[in-house]
Amino acid sequence: MSIKLAILGLLMESDSHPYELKQRMKEGSMSFYMKIQEGSLYYAIDQLRKDGHIEICEVQKGCNRPDKTIYRITDSGVELLKRSIVKEMEKPSSISKPICGVLTFSEYADAEQFQEKLKTHLIQTEQRLDHLKQLYNDALPTAPLSQLYVYRSSYEHCLIELNWIREVYEQAVAGHLGDKGNPYQWEPIP
Repeated sequence: MSIKLAILGLLMESDSHPYELKQRMKEGSMSFYMKIQEGSLYYAIDQLRKDGHIEICEVQKGCNRPDKTIYRITDSGVELLKRSIVKEMEKPSSISKPICGVLTFSEYADAEQFQEKLKTHLIQTEQRLDHLKQLYNDALPTAPLSQLYVYRSSYEHCLIELNWIREVYEQAVAGHLGDKGNPYQWEPIP
C-alpha cells in the first residue's frame, strides 16, 4: 500500500498533523504491511498538498515548540483515494519473507550465530503476534468489518509465521537444516 493512500484514508477519518498520522499508522499496525519512514511521510504530505489533494485547515501556534500544521483531505483527494484503492486492488498479492533468502544458504553460516538470530526472530514474532491479538480484540467492538478483516488476517499470517519459525529453529538446533533430500517424507503438495 502506498503511503499516499494511507495518508488520504486516515485524513478521511479525521484532520491530522503529520506526527499524528504516523502514530495512527503505527497504532493501526500499518507498519506490518507497509514501510513507514518519517521522511517519506512528510514528502508525501508535501506532494499531496502541492497537488491539491490535501490542504492546511489549521495552524496551532506553540510557545516553546514549532507551529503544528493540521491537514484535511480535499474533494480531489477523495477522488484520488478512490482511484488509488482500485489501483492497489489490481496489484497481485505477494508474500515477501527476507528470511527465506538467508535460510537458503544457512548451511554456510556460523551455526551458533544463526540459531541466535533465529531465536531473536522467534521472540519478535511472538511479540508481534501478542500485539496483533490485542489490537484485534480491542478493535472488535468499534472497528469497521473491513478493518477487522485486516487485523484478523495479519494475526493469522503471523501465527503461521511463528509456527514456521519455531520449526526452522528446532531443525537448526538439531543441525538438520543442511540435510539433503526429503528426510521427513513430506508429501507433494496437491
